[in-house]
Amino acid sequence: MKTQFINLINDIIEQIGWKNGVKPESRESILNYVGLFGEEIDALIYKFYDINKNIMDNGGAPVLKQILQLL
Repeated sequence: MKTQFINLINDIIEQIGWKNGVKPESRESILNYVGLFGEEIDALIYKFYDINKNIMDNGGAPVLKQILQLL
């Protein structure tokens, strides 16, 4: 399981390097590893997922909407 996770991470890093983005299926697949390697890694998985789902894919629009709601 650890080797598969390492391979997924390396694949995602390569996607970012070559395509400046992450395939949606890779982004979703990383969530399958939550709960397997400890809380610190889980927090980083969720952070990565949030950045790629809510910020990069949407051009940061969700963050801007949150700012508007607070104003």
